[in-house]
Amino acid sequence: MLGLATSWRLDAEDRRTWVFSLRPCGRFHDGSPFDAVVCGRNFASVLDQGAPQFDALHEGQVDVVESVPPDTIATRRAAGLRMVMNADLHVRARRLSMLPDSPFRDVRV
Repeated sequence: MLGLATSWRLDAEDRRTWVFSLRPCGRFHDGSPFDAVVCGRNFASVLDQGAPQFDALHEGQVDVVESVPPDTIATRRAAGLRMVMNADLHVRARRLSMLPDSPFRDVRV
């Protein structure tokens, strides 16, 4: 994901929240747009135990994923999680694969 972000920072008022600024006018290989809504949906699917993209590495780490269209996404660390775990969320976010909206996004394999 971070290759698609231009910057990321801890929120000054809520140190549990990472704010990612996304590359404007980003596009997937198929030409479909990459924006905060698509990014938020992808991030949320990794946290959803029922989704094929679920990644236990992130389970219990994030309790809120908020898309702020067109180009900002915010993730908030789960309450009670040690700060050291939050400090490397932006590093672990690099592992997230982003998929375009398509007829295949709901297909489970």
